Amino acid sequence: MLNEAKRNKEKIAILFIDLDDFKKVNDSLGHEIGDKLLIESANRLSQIVRKNDTVGRLGGDEFIVLLRGLSDDHNAAIIAENSLNTFRKPFAIDGRELLVTLSIGIAIYPDNGRCASDLLRNADSAMYQAKALGRNTYSFFTKEMNITLLRRLEVEEQMHGALERNEFEVHYQPQFDVKNNNIIGAEALLRWHNPTLGSITPDE
Repeated sequence: MLNEAKRNKEKIAILFIDLDDFKKVNDSLGHEIGDKLLIESANRLSQIVRKNDTVGRLGGDEFIVLLRGLSDDHNAAIIAENSLNTFRKPFAIDGRELLVTLSIGIAIYPDNGRCASDLLRNADSAMYQAKALGRNTYSFFTKEMNITLLRRLEVEEQMHGALERNEFEVHYQPQFDVKNNNIIGAEALLRWHNPTLGSITPDE
């Protein structure tokens, strides 16, 4: 698909789709109903896309949709919106009505990556952004998102050995009684200075 897009100077979109709270269905109603829900979800997604597009299940409750021959990013947004809309109707499974929402991340070739692994990773990042936005929505991958993700990975990597390397300091913020101006306590605040990353702010 990538080779074809390169030849025809076309865009491709990868939609990385996660069924929100699918684990609750499995845990409360059992794997048999969970499996039926996955099959029905795949059927609904297949009905939205064109004949030459692809719907696949990556594993667990994650699906990908591959949209070929796009002229505009907006085409991917339309498919994402249609996916969200079609899942607003409850699933009727074994006499139960189940409501499932989606979180969708979108990565576009060539803007967000030129190989399959980059596109998949970036669509996955965008999906987590959609979850952070409150679920039941979609998000496009952006370079800013990638920068944020890389920073987070760096911070997590450096944090693992920070205590052993004595990089943390405790600063004490006095607490005053405003009526008589007496110090009544102190708040202990952690500060972190790392040789690679510099000073990491408390909110980060």
